[in-house]
Amino acid sequence: MIKHFFYIFLALLFMGCVNSRNVEYLKNSDTFVADTTQAPYEMTIKPKDVLEIYFFNPDNPNSIEELNVIERKPVTPGQSTAYNTGTLYQYVVDNQGNIPMPVIGDINLLGLSKEQAEKKIHDAFRPYFSTEDIMVTVNMCNFVVSVAGEVQNPNVFTIYNSKVNIFEALAMAGDIMITGKRDNVMLIRTESDGTKSVHTLDLTDANIINSPYYNLQQRDLLYVEPTDIRKQDSKVGTMTNVVVSGVSIAVSIGSLLYRILSN
Repeated sequence: MIKHFFYIFLALLFMGCVNSRNVEYLKNSDTFVADTTQAPYEMTIKPKDVLEIYFFNPDNPNSIEELNVIERKPVTPGQSTAYNTGTLYQYVVDNQGNIPMPVIGDINLLGLSKEQAEKKIHDAFRPYFSTEDIMVTVNMCNFVVSVAGEVQNPNVFTIYNSKVNIFEALAMAGDIMITGKRDNVMLIRTESDGTKSVHTLDLTDANIINSPYYNLQQRDLLYVEPTDIRKQDSKVGTMTNVVVSGVSIAVSIGSLLYRILSN
């Protein structure tokens, strides 16, 4: 029994020592040098992205009415109207990067940033408004990232400004638990051609800020692997329960024998 207690004590002591060394981020930040040669990050359009496109003509709003496609959906029974007022139609980017637009037909936006897509659509419609200028706004409706594994709140998060880095995503998930590996975080990314790529990231190294994977892209998945101690936690927990139960029984029997022998 004493031997079992000794092993459990050592395991708990070891767990405390390991975690105290591995809970820090960016350990070498004092020697970190930012890479100023990198271009600022921009989200780019991929297949299966969902886009809202809004046209505006400040001089003649009615001239672009047909371009702002409105999708009207049935309302719940009992309301005064059969359909709601509607929302902007959402365009789904196909596998080749195209979306079907009114008037001009298909337009390819694959790999373009928000600003580049807005300019390309603007230029495509410019011949139809030779005497007037129009404004185009492109918004992504399905910029989501997922965080799973050893975090406080694993979940799928919607990003409204289309920009989020690794630490911001982990913060939304409540941060990595003490039982998670900070030096072996897995990033699963959907590339522009639809394939998946897997990247292992060390968040204890300050150079992660210079990594091309520091800023997340739409539909990225972060997975935090459990530490070896966490993997064995169920075994240790089971052993602890057995030992505690054994001690309780031993104490009860000892107490009973003491009373009998005392009499």
